Amino acid sequence: KSEKTKNIALIVLYIRREKIPGKDIIPICEKHACYDPSNFSATFKNEKTNIIRKGTGQSWTIELTQPGESAAIALLEEMANDKK
Repeated sequence: KSEKTKNIALIVLYIRREKIPGKDIIPICEKHACYDPSNFSATFKNEKTNIIRKGTGQSWTIELTQPGESAAIALLEEMANDKK
């Protein structure tokens, strides 16, 4: 679930091209059956390479790092190739 959550965040952040509230990812994760309320915040606290998490409590944000942008592009390309 954690990996799927991070992949969803990578794609959303790449598409939006801006910092977003972490809570904006929750409905998408729920739709894809990977929302884990017990570990959701920790998923982004532990991710140090592709996503920057800032803030505390309920109002934290996430944004892409430079390597995260590359990871998002690679993920999208992989998904596009899998559907062919």
